[in-house]
Amino acid sequence: MNDDPKSILETANAAITVGDYEGFLSYCTEDTLWNFVGEQVLKGKEQVREYMLKTYQEPPKFKVKQLIAGTDHVVAMGVISLTNAEGKLIDYNYCDVWKLKDGKLHELDAYVLETKTGNSQHEGQTVIGSGFSYDEAKEHTDESKPASQTSEDQIVDLPDLGIPGRP
Repeated sequence: MNDDPKSILETANAAITVGDYEGFLSYCTEDTLWNFVGEQVLKGKEQVREYMLKTYQEPPKFKVKQLIAGTDHVVAMGVISLTNAEGKLIDYNYCDVWKLKDGKLHELDAYVLETKTGNSQHEGQTVIGSGFSYDEAKEHTDESKPASQTSEDQIVDLPDLGIPGRP
């Protein structure tokens, strides 16, 4: 196995895209830990295997926009397309932060958000975040709206990023 984190992740993901989940799992440690931030945590290959069989009705499609790697980590950002239970292909923006151990994928922090443009009833809504708003029909703006001026489904709690002066 190549010890380059980018190559390891690219090879493992190539296995997933053809439905070779066991091939992907061969690139993971036995005690792999997947944290889908704000959703669920999977511990060990067996839980990951069960997740893949349940979630990947068909093999996912990846559009990797950027890979950033160090000696024992790799960050992948892009779009993953998954087929839902109704057979509809849904796009999700993702940022996967992987830590490697002994040349294998060990820990994952996955930040995954459904892409709203083009495949959602919410197209064109304003999404409220920390210090900015984004309207799909317009460009990004640096204006915030108080929570009192938004509906409950538009408010998103963001994690503490550890950046001084940022929420």
